[in-house]
Amino acid sequence: MYFFVIIFGIIYWIIYGNWIGGCLVASLFLILFLSIGRCKREKNRLDVIIVASEYMITEGEPLRLDIKVLGKEFMNSRQFELDYTVESVFREQKKKKTLRFVWGRQEQTAVFPKKMEVCGDYTLHFTALRWKDLTGIYMEKKEFQKEIRLLVMPKRFPMEMMSKKLINEKLWEQGFEYDGIRPYQEGDRISRVHWKLYAGKGDLLVRKEEEDTAPAEICVEICNLKEKQFSNYFAAFYSISGFLLDEGISQKIYFGKSCFELNHIEQYGELFTEIFQENLKYPVSEEHQEALKIDIGDGKRTMEDYLYDMEL
Repeated sequence: MYFFVIIFGIIYWIIYGNWIGGCLVASLFLILFLSIGRCKREKNRLDVIIVASEYMITEGEPLRLDIKVLGKEFMNSRQFELDYTVESVFREQKKKKTLRFVWGRQEQTAVFPKKMEVCGDYTLHFTALRWKDLTGIYMEKKEFQKEIRLLVMPKRFPMEMMSKKLINEKLWEQGFEYDGIRPYQEGDRISRVHWKLYAGKGDLLVRKEEEDTAPAEICVEICNLKEKQFSNYFAAFYSISGFLLDEGISQKIYFGKSCFELNHIEQYGELFTEIFQENLKYPVSEEHQEALKIDIGDGKRTMEDYLYDMEL
């Protein structure tokens, strides 16, 4: 090393007549050379660990990824750049991004504080880690392949007005002292009228039939929607479907060429994963056209206004 400094200094002195300047320039080149060599050695030793705290989050929530750089302890904090792509089959998107974070002796973990603004299925492909040497001139790059699958659920809004209506209806029916009897409603068959109670009390009451256990059918179609309406559409579907499920009503969900039987709230993760993996550009089969369809209109209303109008 010293030999290199002396030789470069002599050359600089012969050309410019400045021995000290030659030694200084040679020293800088030597430092750069050693720093690059150090980066090369670091590249062979480094490994990157990326772990997601959750693999299913709600639209608008931040995604937290814990990032650790292992294999080398850095005395001083250093800035790293992490290259990755965000891919969504449902939205047919693939975007390249870069995350910058600081890592050193004091840092135990780096955080990935990105918000996921729209629902969908996402795959995060992490491809390279880049960092500069001590001089800040040279940048080293370590390529690797790590993948994280992520499901971003739509928002779900409470349907409070509809819940109150059902509670009041149940309380009204429970006010009668006879089991299996409820007030007459338009459309009830005359054969179900309890004529003895009518003769005694003057109230038109009918005998309850066994509850209809047939599942509700819902059709999920987005072929006529703009992409900016997707989030509102799935929020409306999730809110309505969740309300029905809370009331004990199981469902058959039709989307694309698939059908999903929904019986428990824990199934929503699986349901939305299948929906976002399905080709939804085309309407469902004509045999399911009688199923409930969700129409959010021109998308100018907020989702709260849409659900409020629907409850009315």
